[in-house]
Amino acid sequence: SSPMTNIVCAIGKVLEVKGEGNFLLRCKNDKGFENLTAEKVLYVPRLTANLISASTLVKKNFKVTFDKVGCTVSLGNVTYLTGVQGNGLFELNCEKLHGVFMAHKRKEDNSAVMWHRRFGHRQMDPILKLQKNQLVIGTEIKRNADCDSIYEICVKGKATRPSFPKNNMADKPDMAEIEKFDKSKLKKTETQEKNLLPSKETIEQENQAGES
Repeated sequence: SSPMTNIVCAIGKVLEVKGEGNFLLRCKNDKGFENLTAEKVLYVPRLTANLISASTLVKKNFKVTFDKVGCTVSLGNVTYLTGVQGNGLFELNCEKLHGVFMAHKRKEDNSAVMWHRRFGHRQMDPILKLQKNQLVIGTEIKRNADCDSIYEICVKGKATRPSFPKNNMADKPDMAEIEKFDKSKLKKTETQEKNLLPSKETIEQENQAGES
């Protein structure tokens, strides 16, 4: 298992480490593309980006160089990694191919916050009701401390524009008068249709004329 149980990020927040393993990376360097194995990679589910520690690379005798263009990671005369600068970070020219080895299976994350994100930032109460009303099978939705956190994307998504200005009520039609007019018009139409139908005497006279 992982010898490290927690890490502290730049803003001082403690994040739990849930696993450790090796990952295969496809990297672009002086030789073109090359597959490299990153060893003892920590699995931290709450991190939103994959990070590589420059100090860890230096401890392993790599040379890490930064400038305004980007960065390079080399060992001796061989450059293994290159990166470009953007948004205040240095992004390496590589991609994860697949995990080669995992020390142990990661824990299932069934927190309400995780389901909140999967359901497109749905409100917490309906999500928790799935568990309460036994509408889900095979999993357990757990409420944690982050359930009451306010996400910026949630606030923006639920924001609405200002309501329409209220006009003078005198300018609006009286719905009761409209309904009364419609009923009167309908009754008049029914009376007209009834008058168009032939009477019983008229029908008998037409039948007698046809028989003679």
